[in-house]
Amino acid sequence: MINSHSGAASAAYTFENISAAPVAPAVENTPAVYAGFFVRLAAFVIDNLICYFAAHLTLWAASKVYRILHGAGLDGGIRFMIAGALFYMLFYTVYFVYFLTHGGQTPGKQVLGIKVVSLYGGEVDGFRAVLRTIGYAFSWFLFGLGYLWAGLDRHRQSWHDKIAGTVVLEI
Repeated sequence: MINSHSGAASAAYTFENISAAPVAPAVENTPAVYAGFFVRLAAFVIDNLICYFAAHLTLWAASKVYRILHGAGLDGGIRFMIAGALFYMLFYTVYFVYFLTHGGQTPGKQVLGIKVVSLYGGEVDGFRAVLRTIGYAFSWFLFGLGYLWAGLDRHRQSWHDKIAGTVVLEI
């Protein structure tokens, strides 16, 4: 799209041009190879295990500190469960946004040799990283159909990739 005021290209995307957008190859004159469904799934499982154990270890430590400071343990009531759920969502978001904006690879993606890039092959900025992370919820909606979509799409994009304007490439 051309902005009539400045003549510069606009960064606005629609679902029509996202799915048809070209991806710049990682190496000049080398075609981009989109990461397949199962390698992406394996990376996601690794990352979720890391988040799960790190968040639970942190919550366990926080409950011990609370016990020391207040002389009583947490009763596992609804307030603690809500606080734990909110903490996990925050931890999860920070984890994915940080790694996506610092090289495009979470630890799971590093292990499996895949990387998230913008549609045109550039690094993922903070806005796209947040959109992609929030988009995980939409991909999970309807029994994970958004994740399964990567197995059907010609660019191997899940719904969260389409929302954020990203693709996952083998490196």
